[in-house]
Amino acid sequence: MDYKGKGQLVVFEGVDGSGKTTMVDNVVRALEAMNIFPFKFRAPGGTKFGENMRDTIFQSGTEPCNHAVALAMMASHAQLIHEQLIPLLEGGAVVILDRFVESTLSYQGRDEASYALIKDLITKIVPKDLQYKTYILDIPIDVALQRINSRGVENFFDSKQVEFYAGNRERLLTRMKELQAQGQEVFFIRNNVPLENSKQIACTIAEQISNSLFQK
Repeated sequence: MDYKGKGQLVVFEGVDGSGKTTMVDNVVRALEAMNIFPFKFRAPGGTKFGENMRDTIFQSGTEPCNHAVALAMMASHAQLIHEQLIPLLEGGAVVILDRFVESTLSYQGRDEASYALIKDLITKIVPKDLQYKTYILDIPIDVALQRINSRGVENFFDSKQVEFYAGNRERLLTRMKELQAQGQEVFFIRNNVPLENSKQIACTIAEQISNSLFQK
């Protein structure tokens, strides 16, 4: 089979507790079993600058104001795009992201002003020709909260009330449907399933990635 000569960016989104990071790891393992070795990054993060920004947010002692968090996270996304995504994709690599800009829009876009600010920044830092497909993992909020509580508090988001997560989920799903209507590749996955079923979903996703990379 002949490689098409262009990279592929795949994004996984979902509220905390949706099983997103586990799904990412399982997809990576499934791809590696096919001799496809993707680059994996978390966002915000993925670069020294981005990880420093992430640490600044979560290790500040108290929760920064919403605008400050939004700007810091968008700065991290911008550096990831510049330093990692563009060079890797131009080199033909497969890149997988655990969250991207839509998570920032969902989590920090809780009021009209913040939503408008983040959406404007997205148009400025994400190249218009950056193509990627998004898998949105969705589960009931009560199940997500059970998973969050079972792992303990990792940052100030983990101490939020159910209304916070319900709002994030609603904004994220609404945004995904908006992007899908605009022609972007968005796949909705109900991930409230047993672990073995989730692993099978990961294998199916890996096959989709592989099929789009190669042609006979």
